[in-house]
Amino acid sequence: MSYLNYIDFLYNASSCSTAVCSCHEDGYIGSPKWKANGDNYELKQLVAGFDKERISVKSTERTAKVYLDFDSKNKKLITSMEFNHEIDPKRVKAKLSHGILFLTLPKREKSHSINIQVE
Repeated sequence: MSYLNYIDFLYNASSCSTAVCSCHEDGYIGSPKWKANGDNYELKQLVAGFDKERISVKSTERTAKVYLDFDSKNKKLITSMEFNHEIDPKRVKAKLSHGILFLTLPKREKSHSINIQVE
């Protein structure tokens, strides 16, 4: 199995066409795949050929953005997502494995109302 076929298999894409992935000097960047999974949002994105030092993730309560450093002066936004529910940026996890970036973005716990007794 070739490397691209292996990545294709891992990433679950039908092929590395321009609609699914773009080729760069250093590697391949695939289309992001987002899903809601219970108490988390999850991202899976192909970034084959790029090491973790070149990838940065920024998150707020409503957004997540993934940047890629092409060189020391050229950082590019490759993925941006806005969420319906607030997420907890302090608990966001990012992992790079076999050329695929995995993000887990926990939804913020809902606050519950409390009955207060009037004295």
